[in-house]
Amino acid sequence: MIASGVVIMSSTVVTAVVTYHYGLGPASAADLKTDNFWLLYNKPWIRIRAYQVGIVGGWIYWKYGQALQDCVKRIPEWRKVLIAGPVWAATCAIQWAVVFGLYDDIKK
Repeated sequence: MIASGVVIMSSTVVTAVVTYHYGLGPASAADLKTDNFWLLYNKPWIRIRAYQVGIVGGWIYWKYGQALQDCVKRIPEWRKVLIAGPVWAATCAIQWAVVFGLYDDIKK
């Protein structure tokens, strides 16, 4: 677990250093002509965070999954809806900001 955290933090630092050093900004991953693809997206040591988050999430589910399911089963349905509504709205807002928030920067 500690090793996964170290890998995630190291990858984050490497991404920040490379981005700062080359002065990279937001760009479309489909644009193969920019340096962003070749310096950031294409490198495995930068993309490993997604895999590590999956590994850590799988381990947490394997270790605590049954206890979490039992805990959720005890929560009344109205409270689940009350919790899920704002979480769903925040998730939609974040997705909207990620997809459309950088539109003008990418089109430059």
